[in-house]
Parts: sequence; C-alpha cells; structure tokens
Amino acid sequence: MNLSSILSSLSRFHLRPKLTIVHHSGSQLFSVSSLSTHSSKAPSFSLFISSFSNHTPIHPKQPTFATTCAKSLPFLLLASLLFIAGFHTRPAAATGNSDVVEMYERILDRNPRDMDALKVVLYGKMKKGLPGVGEVVECVERLIQIEPEELEWRLLQALAYDSMGELEKSKLLFRNILDKSPFLVRALHGLALAMYQNGEAPAAFEMLSQALKIADSENQVTAKRNIKLLIAELHVMKGDMEMALKELEELVNEDPRDFRPYLYQGIIYSKMGKTKEADEQYEIYYTLVYDEFPQKRFIDSVIRDTKSEAEVSQKKNVFELSS
Repeated sequence: MNLSSILSSLSRFHLRPKLTIVHHSGSQLFSVSSLSTHSSKAPSFSLFISSFSNHTPIHPKQPTFATTCAKSLPFLLLASLLFIAGFHTRPAAATGNSDVVEMYERILDRNPRDMDALKVVLYGKMKKGLPGVGEVVECVERLIQIEPEELEWRLLQALAYDSMGELEKSKLLFRNILDKSPFLVRALHGLALAMYQNGEAPAAFEMLSQALKIADSENQVTAKRNIKLLIAELHVMKGDMEMALKELEELVNEDPRDFRPYLYQGIIYSKMGKTKEADEQYEIYYTLVYDEFPQKRFIDSVIRDTKSEAEVSQKKNVFELSS
C-alpha cells in the first residue's frame, strides 16, 4: 500500500472532531473551500485510480499517478479514494454489471446527450482500469461538451491523461482548472503530481509555494492548510520523511483539532519502524476523528495494514541481523 496515496486523498479535508455531518449542497463535489463539510456518500471516482494501480501502465517509461501510487509509501491509495471522491452515478451503475452498461450504451446510440446514460457508461469504462482509459477520456469529453462548467469532468479528464502517461496534456488541463479555481486542492494536487512524475520536483514545490503565498495574502485559511499538506506529501514522495514530519508538526501546532496530520505522522512513523511514536499519533487521531466519518473504516484498514507491514519488516530485519 502506498504512503503517498493516503496523504493525497485526505489533503482535501479539514474535518473537525465530533462535528455534525453537513452535506455540501449544490454540485455534489467535495468542496475544497469548506473546512468542515463533506458528503456522506461513498466516492466512486476512487475506482478509476485504484483500478489503474492494478494494471501495467500504458507508457511504462513515464511514471504516472497510478505507478507513483504503487511505488511510494501508503499516502496515495487512500488519497485517490478521498481526493477524487465526489462522482455519483445512478444505483444501477454501482452494480458494475456489464449488461447494464451495454443497455445504457444502446440508450446513448439513440440519445447521445443522455447524461444519466453517459455517467453509467463512464463508470463502466472506469472499472476497466488502464485498458479502458481511452474510453474514459471519450466519455468525459462528451460530458464536458454537455456540461462545460462542471469541474468534476475536467478533473477526471486531466487525471485520465495523467494515467495514460500524457503528462504535458494533464498539466495543461489542471492549469486550466486552476485559472478559474486557483485554490481547488484536487487540481493543485493533480498538477503537483504530474510535475513531479515528469521530473519537475523543484518546479512542483515552487508551484505549491507560490499558491501558498497567494492563499496567505488572501487569508484563505483552508487553502493554506491543504496546500501545506500537499507540500508534505511531495516530501514523502521524495523520501524526505523528516521534512514531511516537520511540515505536519507545524500543521498540528496551527490547528491541533485536525486529525489528518496525526494520521499521516502515524503512518510515516510506522514506515520508519518507530512503533511507539506511530501508536501515539494513531491514538490522537482516534480521539479526534468522529465515528460517522465516511472513510473511517477504510482508514482503519490502512492503519492495520501499515502496522502489520511494519511488524513484518522489523522481524525480517531482526532475522537478517541474527543470521
């Protein structure tokens, strides 16, 4: 499991402990500008990325979002789960039944602008993983023609090109989104990852630093916090755990009620083999996160897996030293 996955997914949320769950009205996107709001529905866009991570990339020489998720520590699997959350299809789509998808494809033959049918077909293509990414792009671009102002489609379009290894195209699409929504953390996250995967790590840090300065000058508290989490994630991807921990500790000092930095620190410490420190961070995380948080069960499984992997690694090291 990938450490970067977890950080990137949660980087979008600022969830206060034990608060009442509030559903964000309007466009069903998880809003970056809302500190304490989130949807109570489970995300389905996660299937798009998590399924990609189980396939060989189309362009193996270029690290994509999917291959980065597969190779880093645990922040990008959970990251993809929560970070891309927000897309909701009809109940029929959730079955993933190929017969259902084919039925809606026939509906599209009769009415190419049927939004419900397009969403169901898109979901079906997403479940194919990388083999279906070209079809995902086709569906998304049709949706963009019908709903040009819907950010969700444009975000998915940029992510799809990233997964195809077309990083320049992906970066351009993310920048276009940021021109209209400069603090949209999903777009900042996508652009930073595309730049990093394209061998532009210093430029990615500079881009986020500039975004942080602008957010600070405009007193965008939520944006500042989310951008700092993204910067910490880049440090993790670089393998600089100490710098990531430093960034996360600053976030804790700024707002000790946010559970995310404790979760990230716990996972980092687990990966570093520092069990005591990890357990301390997990304990704080569990006191802050409320039971109704939609992804809590999944996060619990990530923590268990991370602890288990750390124990196996420690036993292996002891065995190697004694042999």
